[in-house]
Amino acid sequence: MQTDRYSGPHHFHQSHTGSDAALQQITAQLNPLRCALQADRPEDVAAEIRKALKYIPAEKLIISNDCGFGRQGCNREIAFYKASALAQGCNIVRRELGFPTTYIPAADPKLQIDVVPGR
Repeated sequence: MQTDRYSGPHHFHQSHTGSDAALQQITAQLNPLRCALQADRPEDVAAEIRKALKYIPAEKLIISNDCGFGRQGCNREIAFYKASALAQGCNIVRRELGFPTTYIPAADPKLQIDVVPGR
């Protein structure tokens, strides 16, 4: 399973050519988070990835976004948290499948300066 480093509306693609109509149908079914101008939760992203895995093998699945942050008026902070949630959601599923995870600096508590200790 692959991911780009940005998050937002999630699109699921096969990494090889196949039936475009079938792929469009799968993409439409797996895209409920696409218009939200709020940060996604990693658990919600992982749930959508699991749905995609019912149709597309993990080694052929690419997780990406529609790169629509500017068009939809998404501010940088929301875009940042969406990007982080996409990467974290992928890591949740990678762990479940026994794949290596990717280091996500945005999710590293040692690097977070906006977190109040003890909360």
